[in-house]
Amino acid sequence: MAGGFYDRMLSQPEWADIPTLGIVFAFAQLPALPRDPWDRPLQGVVTEQGVFG
Repeated sequence: MAGGFYDRMLSQPEWADIPTLGIVFAFAQLPALPRDPWDRPLQGVVTEQGVFG
């Protein structure tokens, strides 16, 4: 557990218009993850096979 560090950071006004992307190897990419109420969704995912979003 990361403790919500990035979720808190991304909720700050200065981050509101900055795109959020996750970086992961394709073999580890999952179609969905459990979400908590404070989670900030990513706008896309980058793997060695491309950019998805």
